Amino acid sequence: MTTIATAVNEFIPLFNILGQTSEEEKIEDTCREISALFEKYIHVKPPLIVADEMVPFIKGGLQHPYHQVRQLTMRQIHNNIGKHTDQLVGWLNNNDILSVLAPMLSSSRLRIANTALEIFSLLSKLSLRTTENNNNNNIKQLLLNKSLYSTLTEILNENRVDTKMQVDSDSNESEETSTNRLETFRKDEVVLRVLDVAVMLAVSSREALEIYKTPFLEYLLNRVPLETDTLVKINLLEIIAKLGGSSLDALSLVSTLSPTFIGDLVATLDIEGIKQETTDSHSINSVIVLVSRWCLGGNAHVNVVMQSVSNTGVGLESVYFIALEYFVAMFRENDVAKRCLETSIGAIGDIGSLENGLDRIIARRSLIKEYMETISAADPIAMCTMHSFATMLIHHGDKHNNNNNNNISTPVIPISTEVSDKLKQVYDSLGGGEASALVLRRLMKCLSSPIEDIKTAALHLAQGLCFHGWGAVALLTTASGFMEYLVSRSNENTKIMREWKFTIVQTLVTRQQSVLDTPTFQNQWTQLQTYYRRGVHYMPADANVEIATHHL
Repeated sequence: MTTIATAVNEFIPLFNILGQTSEEEKIEDTCREISALFEKYIHVKPPLIVADEMVPFIKGGLQHPYHQVRQLTMRQIHNNIGKHTDQLVGWLNNNDILSVLAPMLSSSRLRIANTALEIFSLLSKLSLRTTENNNNNNIKQLLLNKSLYSTLTEILNENRVDTKMQVDSDSNESEETSTNRLETFRKDEVVLRVLDVAVMLAVSSREALEIYKTPFLEYLLNRVPLETDTLVKINLLEIIAKLGGSSLDALSLVSTLSPTFIGDLVATLDIEGIKQETTDSHSINSVIVLVSRWCLGGNAHVNVVMQSVSNTGVGLESVYFIALEYFVAMFRENDVAKRCLETSIGAIGDIGSLENGLDRIIARRSLIKEYMETISAADPIAMCTMHSFATMLIHHGDKHNNNNNNNISTPVIPISTEVSDKLKQVYDSLGGGEASALVLRRLMKCLSSPIEDIKTAALHLAQGLCFHGWGAVALLTTASGFMEYLVSRSNENTKIMREWKFTIVQTLVTRQQSVLDTPTFQNQWTQLQTYYRRGVHYMPADANVEIATHHL
């Protein structure tokens, strides 16, 4: 059996080579050998990286002048955090590794900087997990490290640009001006990474939120209203979206730390600027996403966000929904509306997936009518609406994560009859009866598409409808051919499509027995039970022959 000492002794000669040579080819070869050794001893416990003898080499690797060595070192740290969280958290804390890692955020090599970001992101996510032991508490303590805070503060102060020299893009820049501009952009990249990490750390606990309030969160929030570079502003808003959606404590800091921030959001969504197409659509999209992500923190978040008022007394809720309605109604006539349409549709689904948000949406009858009418638009728009409405139908509870649209979804909290009735109001907003049947006809048309993304959107919507008794009845009585498509074993050949179909059947069998186990639907109920009992990958012999013939 291999001992820790024996394994470490194999590494030391290779580490010594890295400390003595400047030949790039030799460094690359040595990195490959070290990587192979880590793989060789991957099952040794505790993991080799936490051995006391390895600490100086790990720190040296993070500070090595050659990027290949830094990348190898960080990748080993990242991999081991995921596999051996307990040991790595203690090791990172005891040896102050994170404060040595943090300067990698300043690297001009994107791969190095991104790997450092990945490590901090992983630790932040682990700190937020609910566990039966104190693992996440240990991680939270790690992220409160004073040396790490000091290092990040130093990096921020070295790179922050509080005022920018503005140069007309059409004018001739001097070589010096061009150099200054590039240096400003480089510094902005570093600042954005540091602010991103600061928010990751801040949301890990109330203590961390208090610590990182100054200077990081204060600088982040106050820079947005002054920022003139659209790309930088978009990135700042994306970081702030993570902050506000994490907790009510974080959300309450926004107005406290920056009295003008809400006002900047309101100004960006000003309907007159949108109509005249003078407002940049990228900034508008970023604000739409920011507000919806804040709301996804939970029902209490929805109330706080929608009750926000600018420093001039303008309410965010009114301006926000006026803009959303304009985008979904006028996308054929206004270029800004066209560029903001899909973002707006997605935001309506996210906000409507929380009861406090749903109440605000159904109170705006013209908005939900225009929203549902987009399901009859061109395929890319219709797909977006199907995914959006499915999100509203499925993810209903106090709080949820917005999953990728290609993921088969299940709700966290059972959906109440009251909420289901409200969602039916959205579905019936086209007028009920024949008008609502338009939704199902579009759904069935998309199910027959050879394009998987289009078909996935339709299956997502079908699954959402099946979470509600009224939706299941509509699909089985009005969507011509849906039942036949659903229980056929030969019409879908890919694993993901078969899994989608099975999940819909599972939803019907496990959630709609009271509706379907009745004389009216007895035949369909029997077929659905048989399909569900046989499992997702069951294939009758005649279906196998048909599929084989299809591929000849």
